[in-house]
Amino acid sequence: MTRVLGRRLTSPKLPSWPMGCGVDVVELDRFHRAIRRGGAAFLRRIFTEREQQYCRQHRDRVLRLAARFAAKEAVIKAMGQIDPNRVIGFKQIEVCNDTVGRPYVTLHDRASSPLLVSVSLSHAHRVAVASAVVIRDGASLTTRSRSASRRRRVGRATRRIGTRR
Repeated sequence: MTRVLGRRLTSPKLPSWPMGCGVDVVELDRFHRAIRRGGAAFLRRIFTEREQQYCRQHRDRVLRLAARFAAKEAVIKAMGQIDPNRVIGFKQIEVCNDTVGRPYVTLHDRASSPLLVSVSLSHAHRVAVASAVVIRDGASLTTRSRSASRRRRVGRATRRIGTRR
């Protein structure tokens, strides 16, 4: 229990499934030099064809590639907190955008435990930054707890109305 200014604070119950968090910052000058030095081979080794195609469509191509590289690094760091033995390559992490433009991650590894990955990207003139939160079995646990709480609410509502299920 925590006390602040003499008051007792109660924290909400935190989820019990494993969670990892990662952050990465990429300097654009260094990343641009790496692209010039490595060329197309560097891009093929790090990015999927879909990621490269997305970045080619925009004027600030290097900025968008750097943000995606930072996201991949952040995901690797977050996954390392959950399962340090799980090794994943850069091309197995694909950073895409939905129809609204929000980034999301697709993992292309063959691991047995599913992961829920949330990522945020940002970039300015000289740096790109990304943060990632990875939760093991998060999707199935969240779905299960939501449906259980919905059943409880529906059960209470039907008892109040007087109908039986």
